[in-house]
Amino acid sequence: MQIRRAPIALLVLVAAFPAAAAYAGTGFIVNSDDPSVRDFDALHRLELINGQATKVGEVRVTATSAPYADVEGLAIDADGNLYGIDDASKTLLRIDQSTGVAVPVDGREGNTGLSRTSNFDFGLTFDCAGNLYASSDSRRSLYRLNVNTGAATLVGGEGALGAAITGLAARYDGVYGIGSSGDENLYRIDVDTGRSTLIGPLGGGLRFTDGGLDFDAGGVLWGVADMTGTSITPEPSVVFTIDPVTGAAQRITSTLPGVESLAVSKPICEVPTGPTLPPAIPTLGKPGLALLSLLLALLGLVAIRPQSR
Repeated sequence: MQIRRAPIALLVLVAAFPAAAAYAGTGFIVNSDDPSVRDFDALHRLELINGQATKVGEVRVTATSAPYADVEGLAIDADGNLYGIDDASKTLLRIDQSTGVAVPVDGREGNTGLSRTSNFDFGLTFDCAGNLYASSDSRRSLYRLNVNTGAATLVGGEGALGAAITGLAARYDGVYGIGSSGDENLYRIDVDTGRSTLIGPLGGGLRFTDGGLDFDAGGVLWGVADMTGTSITPEPSVVFTIDPVTGAAQRITSTLPGVESLAVSKPICEVPTGPTLPPAIPTLGKPGLALLSLLLALLGLVAIRPQSR
């Protein structure tokens, strides 16, 4: 009896890539440390699955003002508003997602009150209580920011984090952070004491000085790392996913050089009630997806050939 394989092959083709697409959302990044001569210090919309970055606009107040020179943290609040924090001027910003126009909170540059003579290397996130937190990897410290004035308050003592936390993300079960400069791990962050607890190493050969972190709307934890460091040669930033339970990272793709920030979704504050989603196909990366596409296409061709009786 002839076995009709074509419907099976087509089902595989249809099922595989929509599954990948479900994890392939978009986020916002700023290429603040891009050493190349092309556009930098600009807000971009990032396709997480393939690293494609589309420029929104320079992060600046007006078309004639200079861009903020070092936006290192991005975060989205519960109402969908985008915030950023500039390390050069120590300013908390409200950023327009359509234009990149950035307005200092309370209308004042330097509104955090933090020292302008030091580099803080910020991470940024809103938690499920509506609080805004910034981490400093250079000072290993956590700050609570007033969203109305920008004022920063140290949580715990100086250096309480105990790790160079360069990116922050939050969901229903608390705040997470990734470390850098020898602390390339995933951590839980205690927002009452300012201390971090190790979850596990990122692995994957990831060694970087700055990065960003955020959950997408489906609960996938994404990270981005600036791989250029002190080099004058632009190196693509790496985009990866992280297992929140183990800390293990999977490289997905690369994007613009000099990216230290990532904002994908407003905080996910409801515990999922449905079945656990399957592992994300994007962890295969570009080469893996290309190979999978080829194999599935070949399978489809074989399956639809006339079958001998």
